[in-house]
Amino acid sequence: MHPFRSLADPAVDKLRWLMLATMLVCVILTLAGQPSAFWIHPDSAIRADGLGIHDPTNHSFDFFLGCGWLAYLACSTTLISALFLLVSVLPRWFALVLLLTVTLGDVYVGTNWLAVRWHESTMASVDYGLGVGFPLAYVVASTGRSSPDINRRFRWIPVAAVLVDMSFTLAGQPAGYWAHPEMAYEGNIVSRYMLVHGWVAFLAYDVVYALTLLLAVTALPRITSLAVAFFFLIAHFGGASNWLFFVWRQGIGSVIAYACLLSAAVVFLAFERQGLHTTPTNPQLTPR
Repeated sequence: MHPFRSLADPAVDKLRWLMLATMLVCVILTLAGQPSAFWIHPDSAIRADGLGIHDPTNHSFDFFLGCGWLAYLACSTTLISALFLLVSVLPRWFALVLLLTVTLGDVYVGTNWLAVRWHESTMASVDYGLGVGFPLAYVVASTGRSSPDINRRFRWIPVAAVLVDMSFTLAGQPAGYWAHPEMAYEGNIVSRYMLVHGWVAFLAYDVVYALTLLLAVTALPRITSLAVAFFFLIAHFGGASNWLFFVWRQGIGSVIAYACLLSAAVVFLAFERQGLHTTPTNPQLTPR
């Protein structure tokens, strides 16, 4: 048996390289986003949300930035290497869930750097939706379920992500919003426009939005459908996570838990439930 899954399982192999890429981009953005004082005084380091690394609000795992950039690189390299090796030896289902969870987590952190430090706002989600969504679509199309109804099975995941995001949006509105819609609290321009016209208008918009996405993912060709599905999944995963992290202050753990839930759904619906090796169908290859 090969010591690394990459020689036998193309899904794990391809996804772990995508995970590696998102982690490296996250490391680069973290260092590039530090204030100029950081390189002399590491205690001035900031996190992806713009707060100092020692701020008790939404305490994260960035505390080792305070030891300097060399320590940060050493810790990051150790973590990346450990995860890269771990997914090579875990059972296939757990490896795929872990790969997608880490990828989505790094996507969220990277999105925050682009939005908070470089003021990209919602364009940060677009960048990551395109940059990560298309590779994910390719991996699922080339290594996932071969059944022709993959679009119909998978379409419910991005739709669910949309509905969770929209539900969080309504739940996060200030108490006075229901009597005064002009008090709407929302960063997305289109969603805010609908919110200021009342919650009924926003709900109607949500239904049309979700149905349009459902029809698009159902009707489009396989890989295009998956690319669209992952784009909206990533965008609305970020939207819902912002409510958890920035508004309700549930910490990065809540974001990781949500990413794990979505990842498990993706693996369940997009990949065959099989082991490391499949039984050969050619009788000449069957051991006697």
